[in-house]
Amino acid sequence: MPKRKSAPGGADEGMVVLHRSTFIEWQPSPIVALSSSHDGSLCAAVRENGDVELYESSTLHQLQRVPGHSDASPTSIALVDQGDDAACRIFTAGLDGNIIEIDLEHYRSGAAIDSHGGAVWQLAIEPFVETSASIAGTLDKKPPGLPGSNSNAAGDDENSEEEDIDQDKTSTEHSLRLAAACDDGCVRLFTIEPGMPGAVYHKSLPRVEGRTLAVAWHPSRKFLISSGSDGCIHVWDVSTNREALRITANDGTGNSELCIWSLLVLPDGTIVAGDSCGNVSFYDGQFGTLLGRFTQHHADVLQLAASPDGNTVFAAGVDPKIAVFQKINGGNGGGGGLISARKSEWVYLSSKRPHTHDVRAMCVASSPQSSSTTSGDHTALLFTGGNDTLLLAHSVARFLKEHPKKVNSCPQRPIIQAAAAVHTGVGSRGGHAEHAEPWLMAAAGNKVDLWKLSRPSSSLSSASANGTSPYPTPAAPSPAKAAAGATAAIEGDRLAPQNVPLHLARVVNCSGELMTAAAISNDGLYLAYSDAYRLHCFAVSVSVFSPNDNAEGDGVVSGMVLPPRVRVTPITLPDEDFPPAVDLFFKGEEETTLVALAADGTVRLLTMPSHPRSSHTEGGNDEDSEEESEEERKEEEVLVASLGQTLRELHDLRYKMWYKRDRARTTARKAVPAVELATISPDGRLLAVSVRGRVQLLPLEGHKITASIPPPAEHIPLTALGFTPDSASLVMVTAKNQVVAYQMPSGAPTEWSQNHPPEALPKRVLSLPGSIVGVALSPTGPSSVLLYSSEAVCHIDFAATVPSEPSSSSGRRKKRQREVSTAVRTATPAGENCRALYCSDPVLHVEALGGNEVVVVERSWSDVYRNLAPPMYRHRYGT
Repeated sequence: MPKRKSAPGGADEGMVVLHRSTFIEWQPSPIVALSSSHDGSLCAAVRENGDVELYESSTLHQLQRVPGHSDASPTSIALVDQGDDAACRIFTAGLDGNIIEIDLEHYRSGAAIDSHGGAVWQLAIEPFVETSASIAGTLDKKPPGLPGSNSNAAGDDENSEEEDIDQDKTSTEHSLRLAAACDDGCVRLFTIEPGMPGAVYHKSLPRVEGRTLAVAWHPSRKFLISSGSDGCIHVWDVSTNREALRITANDGTGNSELCIWSLLVLPDGTIVAGDSCGNVSFYDGQFGTLLGRFTQHHADVLQLAASPDGNTVFAAGVDPKIAVFQKINGGNGGGGGLISARKSEWVYLSSKRPHTHDVRAMCVASSPQSSSTTSGDHTALLFTGGNDTLLLAHSVARFLKEHPKKVNSCPQRPIIQAAAAVHTGVGSRGGHAEHAEPWLMAAAGNKVDLWKLSRPSSSLSSASANGTSPYPTPAAPSPAKAAAGATAAIEGDRLAPQNVPLHLARVVNCSGELMTAAAISNDGLYLAYSDAYRLHCFAVSVSVFSPNDNAEGDGVVSGMVLPPRVRVTPITLPDEDFPPAVDLFFKGEEETTLVALAADGTVRLLTMPSHPRSSHTEGGNDEDSEEESEEERKEEEVLVASLGQTLRELHDLRYKMWYKRDRARTTARKAVPAVELATISPDGRLLAVSVRGRVQLLPLEGHKITASIPPPAEHIPLTALGFTPDSASLVMVTAKNQVVAYQMPSGAPTEWSQNHPPEALPKRVLSLPGSIVGVALSPTGPSSVLLYSSEAVCHIDFAATVPSEPSSSSGRRKKRQREVSTAVRTATPAGENCRALYCSDPVLHVEALGGNEVVVVERSWSDVYRNLAPPMYRHRYGT
């Protein structure tokens, strides 16, 4: 993306060669389960590969990602909130039969316990209750055996009921019960004690025929409802372990293999069930009477969710349609109509298809006041996810009137970094070579791949003007220039690469643990990655092909391009129990240093050992080559890294009062990790880390925090951090695409930021599709950066003024305004500041490659869907 059009003389000053790469593997995993906190501020999602993601409901910002395992098979997740002082806890269960607590502080799985019943199909946490009044409000309709369920009983013991409520309240303060639907047909109860890791087995309910697939708590916390492959709904008295009620969910079709996949208990005691025939059934919780059955789905109903007041129910499953059902309250029976003669009934409203594949997870996040106030539903959000890997957020109150929001437009983004100053060490005939083609590192799952990019086949000045342009179409050249037949390149010309990208090496984490961080040095000599348990470092050496008599040139034999031979050698760490890292950076040229940032905020500096940059393989005696290779292996086996400094300044921030106050705000703030974002300056001297929204500046030579920059806007999270190429300014971007620059190392706002407030930036920046997730260096100037989201790339020069936008007249029609906004998005003047490149495919990464080259890594959704399970076939009209 060039800074401006080339001058009439044909100079290429300010032009940028843009590598648009689509070869990097990106395969996000489907979402299998969702859960929300009691106060509705936090939503937890677990994916098929075991990744656990935490999102803040108010901002839809991803707070944390805990990597899973390559062999994981989760089926359910439960978010446990044990009070104001205790931190939230997350439990997952799956087909392996283990119930695992997630260690949010160390980004890994914690204590695990066997379910004692095989695979766990669903988890259900005991409802959180704060006051006795909230309990009494849930006892309007109860299953048999619950105190007060018989309205004709005149002698209810009020003191006994209050005593039970006090016991429940005391139980909430000390422990909560977790119910697990097991494969052997039992529902097992586990207790979660504050301060004790993991869950403790409590007891099992009687076994039923077949598998238990779903379990749900009654709002009173005295009854459990379960269902499974036997086609029945069982209501259990938890205190006596007896079955209080059994409902046979027969749909009248004679299907004996009916499976009930999902259960839901509304605040008034109504039981909602979704089965394998596509039925959504409503039952009276006291007598088991069928209140209504709807067959809106054409396949299994896998998930159910309800509004906070219990008057609206959402259903989805293999048929990706999300159906909405609502309870209609009638009159007192004085009217002549059917509805007025009844107290209430359930009706089908409508449906939407926001997902393309199976919907496997749904939950509603709302505050406790949402169930008692009408306005509370406007703040309640319905989160949905499934096989299409996307997490969507819907407004519960305006579900049919508003489109859902993508919580994460590019889920499970791989870790990508370029090595722009790679040296081969030898030239085509043995001489010293300058910078070779840049390398690209891509880490996803438990694999790290190294790729070699290619240079453009021609210079910018000879670019073909007939190619398809990936940029907005620039203004037409002047008649004088066109008459002169000038061939100078303009912004948007497409250049063909010399060769296709070459795959050099792949490093696999044999433990199966997914990676939390990865990095490669700028010269390509060192590689490092970390999982949740340990750090791994490697030395990368290159053996360059030497042509013989049959070769046509360096690395070319009979027209075939031969990639260099890359050897990856492990580096021994100074300590076998060296802590893992959540962020990794390489710095230095003469002496390479690895900056490892741990989950608790501790910064460790590792000095990498020196090793030969490359070797030159001549065609000749194979025995000599084998002897040399054996000697190289012996030398490489003794590579040991040395530990430099250990900095704990960021770790000690947790004792500050502002840190504690922010943590006590909501359940979501309790789940915020110690390190949110981190970046290192291009000169390697300064480390910027976001801690609770405040950016701390830590010089790696002075070892003391020099400045603490408050967030640009209160309660709006930061999504991107980055330095300008000259390391003179730090760029901060919020979730609303507000961009602010600060001077280094003082931390004061720059003159550009003072003259251009965040809310006064051009609309093409503030309304950039998707949230800005990265800041990349721009080769067009020392103060230029590239901001990129999942759908666009924007160029900003902090040494230039921001172009003014024409103010729209208030009398224009909405249609005209839409046309203007569309024109702004698709046609940005070439060479203008704050110009944007809009991409049709998700943008995974943007980075400068040195010189005048920038790489943009993309991957189309069609490639992702090609590797997913196909959705249910739906006939479309006219096909």
